[in-house]
Amino acid sequence: VIVREDEPGKKQLVAYAVKQAEHEVDTAELRQHFKAHVPDYMVPSAFVMLDELPLTPNGKVDRRALPKPDYASKSDEHYVAPHTLIERKLSEIWQDVLRIEEIGINSNFFELGGDSILSIQIVSRANQAGIRLTPKQIFENQTIAELAALVSTTGNGESAIQLAEQGLVTGNVLLTPIQKWFFAANQPSIHHWNQSFLLTVEEPVDTSALERAITELLTHHDALRMRYTNNDGIWSQHIEGLGEPVHFHLVDLSGISPEEQFARLEEIADEKQASLNITEGPMLRAVYFHLGNERAGRLLLVIHHLVVDGVSWRILLEDLQLAYEQALNDQEVHLPSKTTSFKAWAEQLHAYAKSDSLEKEKAFWANQAYEVDLLPVDRTYEPAQNTEASTKQITLTLTAEETRNLLHETLPSYRLQINDVLLASLAKALNRWTGKEKMVVTLEGHGREEIIEGADLSHTVGWFTSMYPIQISIEQEKHWGHTLKAVKEQLRQIPNKGVGYGILRYLSDDLELQHQLSAQPKPQISFNYLGQFDQTVALSSTFGIASECSGANLAPDSIRENLLDIISAVSGDQLHVTWLYNENIHDEQTIAAVADDYMEALREIMSYTQSAEEIGYTPSDFPLANLDQQSIDKYIASDRLIESVYSLTPLQEGMLFHSLYEQEGGDYVVQFLMTVRDISLEAFEQAWQKTVDRHSILRTSFIWEGLEQPHQIVRKQVKVSVEKIDLRHVDVDKQEAEIQAFMEKDRARSFQFDQPPLMRWTLFCTNDNTYRFLWSFHHILLDGWSMPLVLQDWQASYHAIYTGEEEEKLEAVQPFSRYIAWLHKQDKQVAERYWREQLKGFYESTPLAMGKAGSHAVQPKAYRDRTVSLSKEVTAHLQAFARKQQLTLNTLVQGAWALILSGYSGADDVVFGTTVSGRPAELPGVENMVGLFINTLPVRVMFDPSQTIQEWLHHLQKTQLDIRQYEYTPLVDVQGWSEVPHGQSLFDSILVFENYLNSTSEESDSGVSLSEVQAVEQTNYPLTLVAAPGDELALKLIYEQGRFDTEVIVKVLEQMSQVLHALTAQAEQPLTTLSFITDEERYKLLVEWNATETEYARDAVMHQL
Repeated sequence: VIVREDEPGKKQLVAYAVKQAEHEVDTAELRQHFKAHVPDYMVPSAFVMLDELPLTPNGKVDRRALPKPDYASKSDEHYVAPHTLIERKLSEIWQDVLRIEEIGINSNFFELGGDSILSIQIVSRANQAGIRLTPKQIFENQTIAELAALVSTTGNGESAIQLAEQGLVTGNVLLTPIQKWFFAANQPSIHHWNQSFLLTVEEPVDTSALERAITELLTHHDALRMRYTNNDGIWSQHIEGLGEPVHFHLVDLSGISPEEQFARLEEIADEKQASLNITEGPMLRAVYFHLGNERAGRLLLVIHHLVVDGVSWRILLEDLQLAYEQALNDQEVHLPSKTTSFKAWAEQLHAYAKSDSLEKEKAFWANQAYEVDLLPVDRTYEPAQNTEASTKQITLTLTAEETRNLLHETLPSYRLQINDVLLASLAKALNRWTGKEKMVVTLEGHGREEIIEGADLSHTVGWFTSMYPIQISIEQEKHWGHTLKAVKEQLRQIPNKGVGYGILRYLSDDLELQHQLSAQPKPQISFNYLGQFDQTVALSSTFGIASECSGANLAPDSIRENLLDIISAVSGDQLHVTWLYNENIHDEQTIAAVADDYMEALREIMSYTQSAEEIGYTPSDFPLANLDQQSIDKYIASDRLIESVYSLTPLQEGMLFHSLYEQEGGDYVVQFLMTVRDISLEAFEQAWQKTVDRHSILRTSFIWEGLEQPHQIVRKQVKVSVEKIDLRHVDVDKQEAEIQAFMEKDRARSFQFDQPPLMRWTLFCTNDNTYRFLWSFHHILLDGWSMPLVLQDWQASYHAIYTGEEEEKLEAVQPFSRYIAWLHKQDKQVAERYWREQLKGFYESTPLAMGKAGSHAVQPKAYRDRTVSLSKEVTAHLQAFARKQQLTLNTLVQGAWALILSGYSGADDVVFGTTVSGRPAELPGVENMVGLFINTLPVRVMFDPSQTIQEWLHHLQKTQLDIRQYEYTPLVDVQGWSEVPHGQSLFDSILVFENYLNSTSEESDSGVSLSEVQAVEQTNYPLTLVAAPGDELALKLIYEQGRFDTEVIVKVLEQMSQVLHALTAQAEQPLTTLSFITDEERYKLLVEWNATETEYARDAVMHQL
């Protein structure tokens, strides 16, 4: 496998394999093999089969002779293409920023080499495209599919950014924590503390257009016009208006030799570096060096560090390219819309310093008690000797291949971020130097964290850097797997990536904490990863990054805070690690040895992760789970296909428990049987595969053994297999019996919960163009709301595959994990207070008096069902009554069922279960989510004889509305909060009011027709009433056969019809007048059972009879 670049900037993995004569090679199988063992980004883009590998005279593979692959014919089995407009836009942005030719919607951002700085670039590009995104959303939703489901756009293509001023920003600006840190350092040469870039510029250059472009940068990015004032040692800043010309200079060096050119260039660069002035200006200088018509020129940009940082440079260079192109074409310069200004951000930071959110961080930073072990030194020194003038540097570099392995193999293999690896290597290198297992370092970050609602810094220029001390501990004798996990988890514990430390130390009103933080011992080492600079300048850009020196960024007398500063970055496809040290304190060979140990540690990590059998999952990888490291290592560490792990919903937990307890009965197995005609079998199965790929819940399995609580696991890939059974040889009148017999056995098979998919697909061929399709799945995956959504997605996929058209109609999918995250945020204490009050005084479950006596322990359980459908006229009457009374049809059915239970039990206080949708309205996109959202909760109904039926029904509906606020509560908790004795069920019957796909002729735009749809399911409750609304309201009773006679069930359904009629006919009557006996029963009571008429002797008196 090699990396090819057949088009400039488009690098792709290509696999070459040698055929074996006796074997036919299927490249699709090869691709599946790769996909099963390596992440998606490591699956080759193309496979080339050769009779033999070309060799050099030395017997090595001649890479230059390997043929160019036919990319057009490559399979896309590992690649899921974008479906929607937003997915396509995001895919284009990712491809551009990450410089990868083809990115599928399920590819992971970090596995593709992304990092926090690149996430900011993606957010900036997305905002420009009218897609509202934040870096935090990328960290939490790491695929295009998940992001597309999350984002929103505005009608005019502009991003919906809050706290953004599009006009000129001027006036006073509060100092931020990093700026306060700078001024507190009392640098002797405060004006000379810069950052700079030296760029190549392709000739010919229009210098007037270049000057205009730089002027536009100064206009658009307000922080570049900042000025500073010192009043008695107290510094302040303000933004100037326009008017000052840009400090742009032209230097012609074309008349001297190349060696002289670059010597002179560095000399002038040093002069410009020393010429900035933070009080009077300028804060930016630009110099263009003309080196001759045949050579690329150089553009020097120098900006004081007070108003720029690493992310800002990426923004400036991108805008410089755009502005130069527009100026070159005599166009009006239009730069991307402004995001939150530096001024607004500073104001918000000062407000945030007083917020409850920051209050929660105080304990973390106050408890960072550590001791700084002094680094070994080669000679004694005074702090004043540690200046820039005596600073030296050593830079070591990984090869391009090693860097690719680090970013694209090591990081994904342990779900690491780049700082995890770089700091683990540093901890090990320092351990080898000092023997210490703890290191304390000052970490630097980009500081653009999402701590303020509505703020967007993705295209804002300024100094946002965060700096904070952190102690990292390792165990010297442990293997690299243990060390990586330990460092990773220690870094994940830092709240908001450390940005709160500076706010607490420099902006907080808590003076005691300020003093405590400032009194902490200062680390002697700083560490900063600057990101990937290959993405800073676009491939098509006029500008490139020059290799020559841009001059001295810092004045010679600048004071260094640390003995060692380690700065790393990726440029030219290579990781460069620079060690800055002071020659008055350390010898070169001392630091060189530590630096060598560092690179050796990096290579050891890469070697270890490549050969490790386990995946380095840690608890922070699964924030919605409750798993410690020991459980992760024991149960899931070897599974390379895990996408996510999270807890179960309340009903999922209940279903899992009952299904494991009753493994033979088929409880909660749902079966859909339908007729399909004129289908392509290949497209049929491919469409189901795409549907499973699209919905995470369909790739879910469950683990529970050895854990405190069960968890669900989503796998990246689950294979769909459709079983095909040919019944054409069976007599037509016997085919249905064969199918029903198969369904009985299929239901009894249940599912292995730890083996996805928890679904089965069976096609019965009944004639040449007609099939009966059985879709079986466990209810733990899907609720009634979700089932039609899945079928609609399948139909759309089938249509796209069969016709070759794009799936334009599919909405972006919101993953089920969003609902789990919402559940975790709910207040359980509030729910407990509600349920305790709701069930207060209810001491025993409502008996099902219509059942057989002494039948509770019948095993094994068998279920049957009976259904009655109310006529269209009766159903229309019920619906009209409900509308008039402002009631729901569900309320009427619940009222009728409560009356039935009361009538049989003789109780005026009954409780039964009901299913609630569980879909919170405040969760965006919840109406299109697929999963098990429903919950089963108790409904308590009391009968007040003073109420009319109408009043009673309205009270019942209000109870339902109240329950909706707490419908997320686990039933097991509600049971525990009730006064029903432990071990006794809270209710034995449930009412389900739902919409199932039940059309007898469902023809969709997909071209595939579904008809004769039947749904079969059973619960673990003795009695379940299912109400299915439609033109004819269907009432189905699913009953435990051992506990109820069929005749009684039929009678109860008749009584339900009668009660529903009585509720609407007698709404204004007292509740006590209501009767639920049927017309037939009334006739028996009044006529048949009262048939006492007889003939008497008419001539006899009474005593003679």
